[in-house]
Amino acid sequence: MVSSIRKKITESLLLLFFFGSLSSCINDKQENRDNSVRLHAIRDSLDKFDTAISVQRVRDPEFSLKVAGKARMMADQSGDERLKARGFLLAGIAFHQYDPDSAFFYYHKAMNAALLVGYDSIRPRILYNMAMLMKSGYNYQYAIQLLDSAIRVAEHLKDFITVSNCLNSWGNIEAELHREERALELFDKALAVASAHLLGKQTGVAYGSIARFTKDPEEAMRLQRHALDILKSVSGAEEEKGYILINIGESTADPDSAISYYLQAIEIARRGNIPEMEIAAYNNLAYSYLDKNNTHLAEKYLSEIAIPLARKAKITDWLPSLYDTYADILKASENTEKAFEYQKEAYRAREESEIHKAALQTRLLSAILGEKNMKMKILEQESELVSDRSHQKFLYFTILFLLLLIVIFGLAVAGFITRKNLRIKKKELDTARRLALLEEQEKTRLSYQLHDLIRPVRAAILKRSEAAGTAGTILSGEALSELDQIYASLRRISHRMNPEMRSRLSFAELVKEISEDFDITSLHEINLSLKPEHLKLTAECAGHFYFIITELLANADRHIAHGKVTIRITAELDHLYLFYNDTGPGFNTDEEAGRGLGIIHIHERARLLGGHADLSSAQSSGTEWIISVPSKGNIIPEKP
Repeated sequence: MVSSIRKKITESLLLLFFFGSLSSCINDKQENRDNSVRLHAIRDSLDKFDTAISVQRVRDPEFSLKVAGKARMMADQSGDERLKARGFLLAGIAFHQYDPDSAFFYYHKAMNAALLVGYDSIRPRILYNMAMLMKSGYNYQYAIQLLDSAIRVAEHLKDFITVSNCLNSWGNIEAELHREERALELFDKALAVASAHLLGKQTGVAYGSIARFTKDPEEAMRLQRHALDILKSVSGAEEEKGYILINIGESTADPDSAISYYLQAIEIARRGNIPEMEIAAYNNLAYSYLDKNNTHLAEKYLSEIAIPLARKAKITDWLPSLYDTYADILKASENTEKAFEYQKEAYRAREESEIHKAALQTRLLSAILGEKNMKMKILEQESELVSDRSHQKFLYFTILFLLLLIVIFGLAVAGFITRKNLRIKKKELDTARRLALLEEQEKTRLSYQLHDLIRPVRAAILKRSEAAGTAGTILSGEALSELDQIYASLRRISHRMNPEMRSRLSFAELVKEISEDFDITSLHEINLSLKPEHLKLTAECAGHFYFIITELLANADRHIAHGKVTIRITAELDHLYLFYNDTGPGFNTDEEAGRGLGIIHIHERARLLGGHADLSSAQSSGTEWIISVPSKGNIIPEKP
């Protein structure tokens, strides 16, 4: 009886367990199906988000950031590392242009998620975007390393679009570094890959890049037009088409044709909201109108459109070029004063641009270190394909040790080279200072001799004139007056050649005397100004500036028969500037810079004061100098 009851209870329990297990299996299968459907829906959404961000990230950055936020949230909620990797990648692309730090953070998270589950197909795209981020931060070395890694992974996955994109981008980096042969080699490889796999956009970009380095103008134009014809049939290549149009305009000799190409590029840039391309087109457009002597339109496009656009979009890299172009237009309009002001604006903008670049490089430093760690993980994962776990760890630490040795060796070599260069520069400066001192001593000796000879020569001339008076050849009163002026001028010159006498004059008096002396013998107009007039310079700085001004005016006397010479000396922005401009015949600076001692002396004197001298000249276009030295150590500050 009892055993029968036990048997029935056991059978009942078994039945309950069976039906419970069956129900659980049915529920698990249903949940798996639901989860699969949910993940499939998220993948479809991410595909749509990817397309939207690619199209709108430049045109409408706020919209792209909103879409990227939704993509990241959906990927996080999915719990799938592959989808997370895609969501982080899309976030990085959306932040790429406007927030490099955030972009690198999301690219790094995308790579970690992809490595965690072996999601290899997304790795080339992540590496490529990280490389472009490094390129925008002017970290070319790291950008090239990332592109090389992206190419190797993409070739393994047969992702030839990424391979061609990487080769084209690498070529552009080499071009910016002025390694033209290497750049052309990479563009040829990009073209070969794109042509072999029928990639229209990449093929057009490669042809356009190759055209930039083709020396035959007709062949270069043919390649550019061929590239443009290919890209016309490709959707999503507006930016590439616009830059090729600009390149064609630059290669076109006819200003009207060039203007037509630039206007087409501007229209594309406006539709696609690509301010950098629009600014580049307007800058070239202004020069084309200048070629047509239409300075009004050239000035209008720069002052009313291009420069305000660059300021609004905070594109600091373009502002120095725009200011230089505007200065050229103002010179052509004979508005020299305003041209000088915009040359100074160009200098200021160039300094701000360099500060911006340095700040961007500093912000990306931590990201670069993270990228190094990520690259080691990539190498570790690749080693797993050919080695066991112990060999992989050995290889990892071996590579890390070698990298450490390379870094230490590189730092040691860099330190040695730096110290060597500093010693060489110090010796050069010491030598230049000794030569300057010897020159100063020689001029002092000559000043005494000149001073001693002036009075006897004048007396001898007057004596001979009086002796010849009976013959009717005595000097007239006007001639005597001119003789006295020359005598006084020679006395002043002899005094200024003597450093002790020169130190008794203020810099304003020194500048005034130089101008008056050259006015006596010069046939051209000399305008020499000093602001502020009470400027006080150190004895060394005043001496070097005296000889620089003297050399410039002496060169003008030798080469300008009738014309205008303008010299402006001004102190501002912690610098002392000397702006020189003449309307003389000009010369080829490449031919003259190595031959003229006067030019060499001007450069050396500026360098001795801790500054630099920039020379600009060409045949039939006059000569310009911009000499800049730091105020500290050269200008004596006013006492409060």
